[in-house]
Amino acid sequence: MQYDETFAQELVERYELAKSTLRVWKTRGKIPDRYRVEYEKRIPPGSEDQEMERRIVEILSAKHWNAAEVFFTLHIPYYLYSETRIGRVSLSRQNILRLKKWAKKMAKKPFQTDDQLKRFLKMDTLRVFPLCEDGKQYNRVVAWLGNKRNKLPESDAKAIREKIRGICNAMSL
Repeated sequence: MQYDETFAQELVERYELAKSTLRVWKTRGKIPDRYRVEYEKRIPPGSEDQEMERRIVEILSAKHWNAAEVFFTLHIPYYLYSETRIGRVSLSRQNILRLKKWAKKMAKKPFQTDDQLKRFLKMDTLRVFPLCEDGKQYNRVVAWLGNKRNKLPESDAKAIREKIRGICNAMSL
């Protein structure tokens, strides 16, 4: 977050930080992101954005998604997701739009070839284990992702593609 003299002074007083902290922030030209929590504006209750935010948190909290990796992919600080989940802050309109656009892209993503499926699963935004029906299928998929297996059996690939499409369609907001 960009350094702002008055905001920095407020933070130093609010958190009872050392006066030397002001000099450090001024020299660096920025205030650490962890203090942004107080800075983020809350979304008005009942608005469309608040409903979208609630839906995003609900979807990313499901066992299939690796929320930290999703936020990393979109260059959104993960602490915003954590703080939003517990209701301390709200996501900005820009971040909500970024997540919405990403969700639409994921829902349309084709997984026709094995290479496309492999690339998608290696992104780590989806957890592999919940996609598999049992431990044996999981072991086959992990071996294939780790290049220990040349080809994924067609039945496994088809089942995983169907599950991914279902999850991504549910994700499209």
